[in-house]
Amino acid sequence: MSREAEKYRAYERECLRQAQQAHSSERRDKLVELARVWAALAVEVDEATGDALSRSSRPAQRTCSGR
Repeated sequence: MSREAEKYRAYERECLRQAQQAHSSERRDKLVELARVWAALAVEVDEATGDALSRSSRPAQRTCSGR
């Protein structure tokens, strides 16, 4: 995995972490969507650099339950 893709996946994880702590469903939903964007960018970078088989090549799944 490239450094750039690794950085994007770190952003994805941070968005998901914050989503789990969000106090409103609106904020949680926006953070989960942002995590998906970061994950998709990481996949694009992996594909562009020939590293498409890296560990997590799928966009983030929604992991938070509604509050």
